[in-house]
Amino acid sequence: MTDQQDFFYAKKFSFISISDFFSHLKSSVLTLNPPVDTFTEKKLDIIFYAFQKLSNKEIATKLCLSHRTIENRLQRIYEKTGVTSLSGLIEYCHTNGLNHYVPKNLLRQGVQFFW
Repeated sequence: MTDQQDFFYAKKFSFISISDFFSHLKSSVLTLNPPVDTFTEKKLDIIFYAFQKLSNKEIATKLCLSHRTIENRLQRIYEKTGVTSLSGLIEYCHTNGLNHYVPKNLLRQGVQFFW
């Protein structure tokens, strides 16, 4: 006769709804082509960094612009998208597929992705 032991592990779900669960998943799909043609390439760069929650000064440093220029351009982006805050812009990005967009100029030539 052999002794067999079974081990189980259970954990209570920490999400409230299925929608909350899926909204926290990270997608493995990135796109180098913007899903909307509403913005210039420069504004898409700003949107990309704003979506990453970089401050205006951090975005300005990355794009070699003044933080005032970033503030002004973000304000125009907010007006064009009909939002009034960063959280509204992030929601706009999720709704319109910009949350998967990566500007081509951020990638080095010859970089390949494999999944």
